[in-house]
Amino acid sequence: MPGESTPDIKAKIHENLKSYVTVFHEIELNPGEQYTLQPDTLHWFQAGDEGAVISEFSTTNTDEIDKFTDSRIKR
Repeated sequence: MPGESTPDIKAKIHENLKSYVTVFHEIELNPGEQYTLQPDTLHWFQAGDEGAVISEFSTTNTDEIDKFTDSRIKR
């Protein structure tokens, strides 16, 4: 998410994706933890080695107003 880049970030960013990832402030969540983002906050998720189940609840949104920094995403 936006903010000061996390030193020694744990996320693994594939070389082909580095030009699309624009935020590097890492927040690590453990089982049962949650984090609330304000609307219009750029973010991305990555599971750990054992995978993850992510539930995302958001304010009203539509495909037409979703914002992506990855130009390969087409809606």
